[in-house]
Amino acid sequence: MKIVVPKQEQLKEAKASSAEAQALWDSALEKLRAVEAEMKLLMDDLDAAEKLKTKLQNDFDTAEKKLNRAQELIVKLKDEEVNWAKSLVENRTFKENLVGDIVISSGIIAYLGVFTSDYRQNAIDSWTKLLTEKEIKCTVPFKLAVALGDNVKI
Repeated sequence: MKIVVPKQEQLKEAKASSAEAQALWDSALEKLRAVEAEMKLLMDDLDAAEKLKTKLQNDFDTAEKKLNRAQELIVKLKDEEVNWAKSLVENRTFKENLVGDIVISSGIIAYLGVFTSDYRQNAIDSWTKLLTEKEIKCTVPFKLAVALGDNVKI
């Protein structure tokens, strides 16, 4: 008994110490698992944030490209404003002179084909004068190719 009782006491102490160590171990393991779970959540949040960052960066790049193209288009269209204004003036003049130009063109085609160019020019000048007196507008100087062509100046 002298040998067994002290050994039993040592065993109880060892078991108690082991139980304390096991409890400490379990507590530390539980804390570690909690930290690992929190770390996993944070890593998931980080991945989601990085994906969002990438998406937003791509959206920004796309929007910036569209903005640059729109600015280039605006600059080019701004230059076209002058051309449109010029074309508008020309078209209004053409429209105002259309009736007189058609009358003169019809006369040239119907009557002046066989005559010399001097006689034709004199006839055109007299017709232009007559139309002006009757307050019918026509292009001065009149050119048949311009009146019947695709509004091309010769």
